[in-house]
Amino acid sequence: MIKRVGKLRLEVVLLILLVSTFIFSVGVLVLVERIDAQTAVYWTMMCLLNTPGFIEMSGFYKRTAVQALTVINGVGYLLIVSFLIANFVDIIARVDMKHHRIKRKIEVISDHLVVCGHGHVGSKVCEVLEANRVHYVVVDRDKRALEELKEREMPFIEGDAMNPKTLEAARIRKARGIVVALDSDATNILAILTAKELNQNLLVAARAFSEDSVDKLKEAGAEIIVLPEVLGGTELGKELLRQ
Repeated sequence: MIKRVGKLRLEVVLLILLVSTFIFSVGVLVLVERIDAQTAVYWTMMCLLNTPGFIEMSGFYKRTAVQALTVINGVGYLLIVSFLIANFVDIIARVDMKHHRIKRKIEVISDHLVVCGHGHVGSKVCEVLEANRVHYVVVDRDKRALEELKEREMPFIEGDAMNPKTLEAARIRKARGIVVALDSDATNILAILTAKELNQNLLVAARAFSEDSVDKLKEAGAEIIVLPEVLGGTELGKELLRQ
C-alpha cells in the first residue's frame, strides 16, 4: 500500500512538473519573445513530443529564450518517458516473477490436495487448508478467481478440471486427495472419474447439488460428499430448536 502511494505521488509530481513547464514555456514565448499564443502552444507541444524539426522551421530557434526552453522541455520529456518505461518494466517484472514463483511451487509440490473450483465452496476449503498449512493447487477457469490467487501467489492451474492434461499440470499423480466443487453434479462426476483414472489412490471429497446425485458421486469414487444447502438447512433448524 505504501509503495502504491509513493508511486501515485511521483506520478502527480511529474504531471504537475509537465503542466507547469508547458505553461511556463508558453508564457515566456508570448510575454517575453512576443510570439503569438497559437504558435507558442504549438511549438511547446512539438518540443515536448520531441519533434525539433519544427523549431528550425519556425524562424525563431536562434533566440536565447527559445533555446533555453527547448532544453527544459527536452529534459521534462525525457523524465516522463523514463518514468513510463521504468513503470512498464517494473509491472512486467512483477508479473513474470509472480508467475515464475507460482510455477516453481507447483513443480515441486507433492502430497497435496487439488481443489477443483474456487467458487464459494472451493474458496472456503482453501481457507481451511491454509489455516492448517496444507498444501494445495487450485484448478479453475474463472479469470477473477485466478487473478486473486495470482496476487496472493497461491498455486493454481488455469483450465478445465475434466481435462486430464489440466489435472496432470496440477500434479494429480503426486496428490493425496482432490476436492471437487464445480458448478454442477455432472461436471463434478466427470472430474472425479478423470482424476481417478490418473491416480487411483486419491481421497476424493465432492460437493453435491442434490441428494439424488449422492449415489452417483459415490460410484464415481467420492468418499466424502457434502450438500451445503442441506447442511445449512439442518444447522438453521437446530438453531431454531435451541431458542
